[in-house]
Amino acid sequence: MLHIRMHITCDIDDIFQLVEKGDFKEAVILLGNLKEKLLSFSGIVESVLIDGFKPPFRFKLFSVLRQPAECEDFKVSFCNFLLDVMLLFPEQCISHYEKIVKIAFSGFMCSKSAKLKTSWLRVFRKALNRLSTDSINENLLGMYSAHLFAQLAARQVQTVGSALCLSLATIVSRIPTPTSSNRERLLSYRVSFLSRKITEPAKRPEHLSISAALSSLSKILCIENRTSQHEDVKKCYTYAVEVLLTDLDTLKKYKPILSACKLLRRCSIHFNKFLLEEERPIILHLQTLADHRNSHLANAAREAYFSLLMCYRNPTRSDANFSDSRAAFLRKLTSHLIDLLSHENRTPTKICFSVKGLSILTKINEELFSVHEALALLSRVMNEITQLVDDISGNLGPQSACWLPELIESAANLLASRTAQSS
Repeated sequence: MLHIRMHITCDIDDIFQLVEKGDFKEAVILLGNLKEKLLSFSGIVESVLIDGFKPPFRFKLFSVLRQPAECEDFKVSFCNFLLDVMLLFPEQCISHYEKIVKIAFSGFMCSKSAKLKTSWLRVFRKALNRLSTDSINENLLGMYSAHLFAQLAARQVQTVGSALCLSLATIVSRIPTPTSSNRERLLSYRVSFLSRKITEPAKRPEHLSISAALSSLSKILCIENRTSQHEDVKKCYTYAVEVLLTDLDTLKKYKPILSACKLLRRCSIHFNKFLLEEERPIILHLQTLADHRNSHLANAAREAYFSLLMCYRNPTRSDANFSDSRAAFLRKLTSHLIDLLSHENRTPTKICFSVKGLSILTKINEELFSVHEALALLSRVMNEITQLVDDISGNLGPQSACWLPELIESAANLLASRTAQSS
């Protein structure tokens, strides 16, 4: 393997020499060949990375970062190369993430074009997320955040502004101290941004910025052991709901609604006290989106639906009227989910959604089903599982096999929930 390692090291040197000569197209081709060689000889990836990040090559790389605009395609290709290496060889990269973070940040600061800035920030976020806790340097992260906040304050195109916010949220989530002024600063900035974009008519849609704002808020709010008591938490919920309920035909973009669903799912624990009876249309809307033709949006809506259902397990209002209306609403949801099992065009996706929803609802209210109804429901679910197994075995529905574990798990939860209530 030693001769292969030496050969690949020579390839790296050739790439930098081509860049120094200005032959950027050939350098991009060699970079693609290098990735293929690493895939073929994965056993030497770590050794190659050690060679590649040694001072001689590292100095050449920092020199490349200052190359003229003509070098942009190579730099973007190099960013994609680093992303691929981190994705394909995460274990081999463990001791190199810190170097990649520094390279990516330097690349961003040296870049002029929006395309290149966003490419470097993608590498920055990926490496920073993978960096071990022991390798976190809080002072260095503070320096990064100061520079990125300064960039954010300058006028930026949507793509760069969005990437900056996501990068700052990643920094905040990795800072080990329990409290962080950067966290509150970014939280307030994003909430203020959403307030402007939602309440003020824009000359042109800013779907990407709204989506990034929701994604960064989601990352900040769900930081472990750092629950914010800030009034902005309620505002986050309100804005997420407003985006969620926006008419899809008017918006013509799924990404902001997708981000709103993810925020509601990830941060539902913070929103429990805001889930009041007058806002139940949110759950009904998620129920509709769960059947959307866009699979990514439908999946995000299903996860948000389940998370918000769980909020009803610990209602914050205990008066009789709320209890009665809550029970009526839960019965309405139950009827819909049971109807999905009886639908002529039911699919494994709909069946799983129905059974998982019912398993949650039975934990919330033990009076939703009589013993007879519960047994009949379980019998129907077992029939669906049997039919799905037969289809998979007969090669009639191999694409549906991925739903089988979730369906079995939900059925088991449904049975356990009912058994616990009967004992």
